[in-house]
Amino acid sequence: MSGADQLERDLEAVKAVISALAPLDASRRARVMSVVATLLGEPLPGATAAGSSSKSIIDAASEALVHASAAKTLVADVRTLRDEKQPRSANEMAAVAAYYLAELAPEGDRTQTVTAADMEKYFKQAGHQLPRVIAQLLPHASAAGYFDQSERGRYRLNPVGYNLVTHGLPAGGSGSNRPPTRSRHQTGTGSGRPAKKTARKAQRSPRKRSR
Repeated sequence: MSGADQLERDLEAVKAVISALAPLDASRRARVMSVVATLLGEPLPGATAAGSSSKSIIDAASEALVHASAAKTLVADVRTLRDEKQPRSANEMAAVAAYYLAELAPEGDRTQTVTAADMEKYFKQAGHQLPRVIAQLLPHASAAGYFDQSERGRYRLNPVGYNLVTHGLPAGGSGSNRPPTRSRHQTGTGSGRPAKKTARKAQRSPRKRSR
């Protein structure tokens, strides 16, 4: 990372800290800064022993950091999530990508709504095969029951899609959150051919002539 990039990230961190501390009064700012410094292993000079209130904050923040670190370890990127969930279709992969962007992506990349451009980007990052027409992916996934349209071209993962990713995938899971699909008998494809057509075909079969 170049020096300019480091400086930019430092400035962003400073802005974030100032934004978080601005609403607090002076004593609360000092306490929060002391807690943060303690958690980072760099106590502020002249800091006194933490009181019961500060100790509670430290304990809670430490636990949150442990959980956050564990989550990052389990799912480092969208490819890892894809390998873990093993989506079997483009619609399922769209739900996985949208879940990643809403729940697991780095803060700067997180979004609650997704577009076709997001799908193309994260399908490629996950190493998942792109659908033939990427612009139709989210409308199809919405029709499958996994998304709700929030505005033109933007879609939000709905509870069905969320539950699919968290509980229905991989395929060895319960699968109870998959929208019901029509049977082959209902669609009239495959071996489930309607009985009437089968009967008509039998009637039309030529009879063997007796010699």
